[in-house]
Amino acid sequence: MNSPLPKPTLDAALADLAANDSFKVVLKFIRDSREGAIADFSSCENPHDVMKNAGGIARMDELLSILDVSQVA
Repeated sequence: MNSPLPKPTLDAALADLAANDSFKVVLKFIRDSREGAIADFSSCENPHDVMKNAGGIARMDELLSILDVSQVA
């Protein structure tokens, strides 16, 4: 009976992706989008827009934190 291959951990997967140029492009896109969203605060016209923008920034911050290859052991 064949046993399934072990699934990599998130740290192992990130370590594999760290040198991948396409992964670096994705990270740069998220960072650039975050910076753009911060700049968009000046064009928010009401509290709803501010909260929506802040939520987007928080999601991007969380993604960048999860995908931070410098934290991989």
